[in-house]
Amino acid sequence: MNKDKRIIYWIAMMGIFIPMLSIFISFDGFFSSDDLKNHNEQSREVNALISNLKEDSITLNQGFTSDTTIKNLILVKNIILRTWTEDLSYNANALFSLQPIYSRFKNQVDYAIFGKLNSKSIVEGKDGFLFSEQAIKSYFGSDFLGENKIKKNISDLHYIQQEIEKQGKFFFLVITPGKSQFYSNKLPEVSNSEKNITNYKVYKKLLENSKLNYIDYNTFLLQKQKFDKNTFFPKHGSFWSQYASIIAFDSLNDFIEGKMKIDLKDYTINYRIRPSNVPRFRDSDMEKGLNIFTSLNHLKMTYPEVKFLESTGMSKPNMLVVGDGSFWNLYDLGMLKDQFNQSRFWLNNQVVYPESENGGQLVSVKSKNLYSEIQKSDIILLVCSEQNLNNLGYGFVQEAKFTINRYQKLYETEINTIIKEMRKNRDWLLQIESKAKQRGFTLDEMLLIDAQFVYKTNHQQK
Repeated sequence: MNKDKRIIYWIAMMGIFIPMLSIFISFDGFFSSDDLKNHNEQSREVNALISNLKEDSITLNQGFTSDTTIKNLILVKNIILRTWTEDLSYNANALFSLQPIYSRFKNQVDYAIFGKLNSKSIVEGKDGFLFSEQAIKSYFGSDFLGENKIKKNISDLHYIQQEIEKQGKFFFLVITPGKSQFYSNKLPEVSNSEKNITNYKVYKKLLENSKLNYIDYNTFLLQKQKFDKNTFFPKHGSFWSQYASIIAFDSLNDFIEGKMKIDLKDYTINYRIRPSNVPRFRDSDMEKGLNIFTSLNHLKMTYPEVKFLESTGMSKPNMLVVGDGSFWNLYDLGMLKDQFNQSRFWLNNQVVYPESENGGQLVSVKSKNLYSEIQKSDIILLVCSEQNLNNLGYGFVQEAKFTINRYQKLYETEINTIIKEMRKNRDWLLQIESKAKQRGFTLDEMLLIDAQFVYKTNHQQK
């Protein structure tokens, strides 16, 4: 059977290679013997004329006329050479433009006949389910960081949270679910080794005993799936489905409103949508990564409709989201655009959205001042899927800690200066005293709150 497959494979490959070769040969001026012969003859003729004119110039002492003629003939020679080179380049580009088609055809043949995926990061599991190599590693614990490293990460996160909260801001971690957790029975046979301790298990244990603000959607949705027949992960997608993302979106809004004591923009969700076998949004990103012609068989997916309502008096805080690709579905829902103001998504702490959507040029996170970005944000959200906990934040945690340490003294100095100005201004101080009594705060507490507000206003205007 393997021999038959190989014969079919080579017949298929020759079926596309031979037509490409004929195109290669048939291009006018492209490596044909006649073209090369003509080009060489033209070059020899021009070289002979130049040589003869140089001799005439010396013998007849008519340098000016002969030199000018020589220059013109050299120009003719260069034009001949340039024209031939341009023809060569044009035909080469035309030929190489077929290379993507050839690659896609080869990928299709490899997959259809041998079940081979020509992708370094995508693995096929049972029943055609696709997984990333990283998702498999995280599930079996082969990328385990060690408990001490994870403790250090949580400690750093808690430090960032405390310092940000001093400025009246809100910081929290969101762990999105991992595909291998939901389809462990579909993992490839080669991966069915003994499961070791994982980053997720240790993070979960330590987070439960920490004071860090966080939401664990991996556990939340695994529990919910027991009673929900809808698909939480696409068969050929990297991250959670749009349906699962909308469930998370709904609870995330409640979480933010409860923690910050604010009212976000209202919306409705229509769950009564007939499931479809046609994937939408990013639910087939891994299939597209295979670069093949045929479409794979998909699971039925539900795509609820989210509609944001026009309302007045609702809060629209500024948000900075630093996360991996699992945030894309929430981004596509319009979460940043409709629910928040001046909000940004830093994909893998490398590329800035929505700025990178304008003009097609990617905007690097390195072009931003991290401290300024923190200052103009009311909410800082760190998003990481279960499978990427080995690289939580993609360097953001360390950068944020360093930046906060560096600027914290400057912040405290400016806050103290603002409070001194408040105390010197009698009318201002009386207003703050009245506000403190109405809200049940001490004078010092109210001075600090108002000073933080003034600081934030000043820096947003810069």
